[in-house]
Amino acid sequence: MSLTHTRVQRLAVLACMSALAFVLMLFEFPVIPVVSYLKMDFSDLPVLIATWLYGPVAGIIVAAIKCILHGLMYGMSVGELLGVLSNLLSSMSLLLPFAWFLRRGKGSLKRRLFLWWPMGNGSPNGGNVFIKLLCFNAGLHGPVGVETKLTTARASSNRGGALQPD
Repeated sequence: MSLTHTRVQRLAVLACMSALAFVLMLFEFPVIPVVSYLKMDFSDLPVLIATWLYGPVAGIIVAAIKCILHGLMYGMSVGELLGVLSNLLSSMSLLLPFAWFLRRGKGSLKRRLFLWWPMGNGSPNGGNVFIKLLCFNAGLHGPVGVETKLTTARASSNRGGALQPD
């Protein structure tokens, strides 16, 4: 095969993997029903397959394209932007150890994947609990003072219904 044919084939596979990841990202469900913004989907499977086939840069490209498509479909509000960014960071923290263990790990493929599994799943979950939860609370609710000023402005509205700040 010529070099041009190989590049076109790689580009087509990455486009198909990105489209598949985007479609799988639409089927998401909350992990904890009370915390509705922590959702699980299976969109990282095409990202891992692309990483396995073409390396970590291809996996990052597929993850970025699926997140960009998701952001364009649902809008770029603050909450949605934080969700897309956290999904991208979660995908990258899953695929980078996967690529490292796949290429540089010692032993059989089963042993390398067994060693990768705790690291690959621990870093996104730890990021969800400690970092992303704080970002979501700050991004969706803002500082405490903003909420109290809005409540005070609603309480002190005049007869016409217009809001007046204190």
